[in-house]
Amino acid sequence: MTTDALRQVMDSSSEARGKWQANAAALGISATVEDAGFLHWYRAKTPLGKIFVALYPSKRLSSAVRTLARNEHLLDAAVSLGREEELLEMIEEWINCPLDLEPVTTPSKIPAHVVIAPQDSNVDGGERGVLLVLSPALLHCLSPPSAALEASCTLFWGTLECMLILDHFSVPKQQLLALEAGSIVLMPASFEARWRCTAKPCMESAPEWPLFLDMGETCLKFFSATEEARVVDKTNMLEIRCLEPCAIPVNQLLGWSDMPRFMLSQSISSSVIEVKGEGRIAQGSLLPVARGYGVYIEKIEGTAQWT
Repeated sequence: MTTDALRQVMDSSSEARGKWQANAAALGISATVEDAGFLHWYRAKTPLGKIFVALYPSKRLSSAVRTLARNEHLLDAAVSLGREEELLEMIEEWINCPLDLEPVTTPSKIPAHVVIAPQDSNVDGGERGVLLVLSPALLHCLSPPSAALEASCTLFWGTLECMLILDHFSVPKQQLLALEAGSIVLMPASFEARWRCTAKPCMESAPEWPLFLDMGETCLKFFSATEEARVVDKTNMLEIRCLEPCAIPVNQLLGWSDMPRFMLSQSISSSVIEVKGEGRIAQGSLLPVARGYGVYIEKIEGTAQWT
């Protein structure tokens, strides 16, 4: 989770979007959520794991919430919960699960999340909205937002740190043991008509999402629901991935965005590439080979742990 986890709240002229953008820093959402005590936090148990919900304090106490006495803070939490009752009901309908909310302290991590703000969230200068933190299992099974929710609210999706897996395939153990600096490992996926890769979120038990990589445009194209993912034999599997993760908006990852492409911050060809088995094996860089790509091995960092 990056410190600008709500940076997708941009490119908008509406006052509601502008207010959320202006208050993004105030939310204090980071890997440690150091300042997110500004919000009222709740937890709910669902069949798909625990999820967290956070609400803005009421307008009356929003500027002083950090210094409130415990009883005042609890009172304001109740006021905020009652204020967002209708919105919470729409969220329950969307995720197809009742939310039996219990107050909790600020969670230590906020991975996949979405801020849901009523379109009248800026009325009288108030700060309104719900921050919904999604569990990996819920994220995988979630349906697109309901028409009623999208008609009355604006959804601001956070980003999810993902490892970009360029290819994975099985290789004989002998070939792996022969790997050395100066070797070239070809990536079969890069020679296909469309280069299939995978986004693997950097969160525990998270599902993986298949994508298409367009090297010419340096962008990811999100997998259609009608496409079938490749079946991979995981015996002696070799995984080739970019060393540095990329932050992908959750709605784009799920295929719900009006923007079907995600532009990478840097070209894959300039990224450090990692070749892994059961442990880190080697690092290198991309090298064009005919109509595809290979990884030019620059250094060996370990040996395979396969037996």
